[in-house]
Amino acid sequence: MIAADFDARRAVGALVLLITALFLLSGQLPSPFAALARCAAAALFAVVFAGILVYVGLWLFGVRF
Repeated sequence: MIAADFDARRAVGALVLLITALFLLSGQLPSPFAALARCAAAALFAVVFAGILVYVGLWLFGVRF
């Protein structure tokens, strides 16, 4: 059971905003770090998106946390 004061939707939203900021920041970084930051942002976004899909799938099947 997730604690009552923890809002998972806000936490996921904040995480997506941080990943977006990392992606936008990669345009300002020097060349060797820009590609690395872009790849890291894309990988993190994919992981978060997969987690959201699992969460929604469990919710659809009636699994309660």
